[in-house]
Amino acid sequence: ETQLPLESETQLPFASETQLPINSVTQLPLEVTPTNPSNNTLPLAKRPRGRPRKSVDVVSTTRERGTTSNKLPEYWCQCPDIYPDPDEILQALQDQGKVHVKVVGGLRQQVTSYPMVQKLATKIYLKIQSIYKPEGLTKNTTRGRESLSGIILMSRKLIDATSLDVAFHKYARNGQVYSCSNNAVHGGLDIPIKEFQEKFLGHQQRAKATRTCNDGLRLALTLLDPKYRQSVAIIMTNRKERAHSDISGDYV
Repeated sequence: ETQLPLESETQLPFASETQLPINSVTQLPLEVTPTNPSNNTLPLAKRPRGRPRKSVDVVSTTRERGTTSNKLPEYWCQCPDIYPDPDEILQALQDQGKVHVKVVGGLRQQVTSYPMVQKLATKIYLKIQSIYKPEGLTKNTTRGRESLSGIILMSRKLIDATSLDVAFHKYARNGQVYSCSNNAVHGGLDIPIKEFQEKFLGHQQRAKATRTCNDGLRLALTLLDPKYRQSVAIIMTNRKERAHSDISGDYV
């Protein structure tokens, strides 16, 4: 008979007899070798694409751009944003003034005011405050415009309209026009504005030079004067801010 051999006789050897040793010499390495033959530093999947980027300092670039775009002229008169409309400037320079009675030191005196020039000086002063924000320049517009309007009035002069630009001719009276120079854009206001800035800077330098360590003591002794008692009480109760108190003749 041709009986097949039992399973035990033809049984294959156990896996233990031919099993590869674990962590032996034939163990594959754990590191993966790159498959790209041209680049042996990084695997093909991790290789950067495109051209390498240059490192950019964002902070310094932003500062440089901001400095270039926001750079202001050294002199206020060189900034065109502080000047109102040319027609408004030329019309305000022709202000003849209004006479009214004012009590000064208990005496009635006739005083001439120039409302159009004061309005022009107020607009220019506010523009200087908002654009330049100069340290030490009073925030009280009423006090600041008085100084600027006074310099404008001293700088303007009567000039024959025939020797000026055509833009001045419609403002002429008896053939003459008030102006600081033959400039139809701002009427020569750059002259008084520059003088106003120079006076302000000179005042700041003198204030720093005369400042001493005894200023606080002198201020304390001044506030003890009975004349300023009401002013001290108003300051302590915060009824007035410093900007609204900076008016000539007001002790607060």
